[in-house]
Amino acid sequence: MGPLESAGRGGKRDDLRISTFIPPFFKCPISLEIMKDPVSLCTGATYDRCSIEKWLDDGNEICPMTMKPLQSKDLIPNHTLRRLIQEWCVAKGFDRIPTPTSPADPSKIRCIMENISDENQALDALRKLKTLAKVSERNQRNMQAVGALPILAELCLNQQSMEILRHVAGILVCFSLDDTVKQRLRGPQLMKSLELLLGHGESMETRLNAAILVESLTRDRASAREIGLRGPIIESLISLVEGESDDDGVQDYENYASEARISSLNALFNLCAVSRNRVKIAEVADAIPALTDLLSSGVDKKVREKCLGILDALSTTAEGRVAIDDHTLALRAIVKSLLVVSNNADEYAVGIIWRICLKSGEGDALNEALVVGAFKKLLVLVQIDSASPATKVKANQLLKLFSAFRQSQSS
Repeated sequence: MGPLESAGRGGKRDDLRISTFIPPFFKCPISLEIMKDPVSLCTGATYDRCSIEKWLDDGNEICPMTMKPLQSKDLIPNHTLRRLIQEWCVAKGFDRIPTPTSPADPSKIRCIMENISDENQALDALRKLKTLAKVSERNQRNMQAVGALPILAELCLNQQSMEILRHVAGILVCFSLDDTVKQRLRGPQLMKSLELLLGHGESMETRLNAAILVESLTRDRASAREIGLRGPIIESLISLVEGESDDDGVQDYENYASEARISSLNALFNLCAVSRNRVKIAEVADAIPALTDLLSSGVDKKVREKCLGILDALSTTAEGRVAIDDHTLALRAIVKSLLVVSNNADEYAVGIIWRICLKSGEGDALNEALVVGAFKKLLVLVQIDSASPATKVKANQLLKLFSAFRQSQSS
């Protein structure tokens, strides 16, 4: 049946989350998810190691379940419960949760970090760090504590080796990058590294990691401005949205490609927060076709909502409106998305239709919208309580415009 939950990767989505039929004592009282590494406190309460370690690292001095003061913060592995959970997973057809390994000691991590500066040992050191980062959140915290992230960020700025870049990106995506690290990940050299990873990576996993990095960096307005100046990065993100790369023979290729598409959409959405980036995206030849195709497909509603969010931002520019209007199926797909995706999606869709029809002033757009049922959908939308006042105003303006257009056509 596959894994109960996918392996931990920063931003990586779970394949399956079950809440109804997992035995309650298999679930961590903090995360409410099945425990992978159950440990007990001195109070007798059992938690998943990563959850209780975070609780204790935040400075809490009590047991979260019993609310009793902790006489000791020692964590005792609950081997019996772990074996029961593993046996249950196998019996239910899920992948067996692996036996946890002990967290890496900070001194061991420092030792590995020292080898990064030696070109003969750098690749091996990065492989070890990547393995440690993927094993547990505790390892990730220990790596952060010894200052690994700033050093890895510097490697992205001063590295010509694709192999080194691939491994550094694979490590960085395991972490939530703070502002200090993001400030280091700027400048022409970093942009060049991202272009190499996104456009010329040797595998879809490499391109996925690069897309996750760009997604994270574009949450910062200054980084979004800088990345928006790099046409090849935008083109590569749109290429990943299209999802037309050749299968590189990796078993998890489809999963990587799907996640790369989502991270690329998020990155493009973030880039749209900067006005000039919207023009850059709209001017890429494949941008509107890629977003339209995805919007018309049977993908997850959140993905379609994100597509509409990007199209909405692009439609605020003259270049974006022209590109949407010129695409044969774009307006049709946008109208069809009304009332079937989400409230946010409806706001985006109405905004796009409103700009295309009112600002273009051409009958073709009005006629196309009417043919695919825009009038009926807007009539329903203005009566829905969940629609925002601003959206209803635009919808009413469109209804008046459509009515006037119908009368002019019939006279």
